[in-house]
Amino acid sequence: VANEWERVEVTADSGASDTVGPPEVAESVPVNQTEASRAGICYVTANGSKVTNMGEKKVKGLNDKGQNVGITIQMANIKKVLGSVSKMNDAGNTVIFSKGRSVVIPDPDSRLVSQMLQSVSEDEVTELRRENGTFKFDIWVKKKVSEKVMSPFHRQA
Repeated sequence: VANEWERVEVTADSGASDTVGPPEVAESVPVNQTEASRAGICYVTANGSKVTNMGEKKVKGLNDKGQNVGITIQMANIKKVLGSVSKMNDAGNTVIFSKGRSVVIPDPDSRLVSQMLQSVSEDEVTELRRENGTFKFDIWVKKKVSEKVMSPFHRQA
């Protein structure tokens, strides 16, 4: 099997706006030029450096259970394949990250998410907002109050 198949490891990345990987992956699949690669579009990496889009590969293969799967990977000079969770969602999948088990499930109508949300109170749900293909949420942290600053709560005598 190792001689017939190339393993392409994809790191699921909820902070990636696109699925990007190095041109060496999926060697049998040709790189196709795209509008983005012809225009010299760049990606900003986690450390702030820029890498140029070199085209894309439409990769088709099998998952660990032998089911047909596919993913479009934009090519750039990076170390590993980062699989954009938002692109997986756009392809009709629900992605679940959990302590016990994390999965990608075909769910084009979001029925699974609706069923899951019925079992919890809405007050317990932290909603993620999608911005430019990444997922974000806010945490509000109380500012340190200087001793010289009066409290907004007035003490009654």
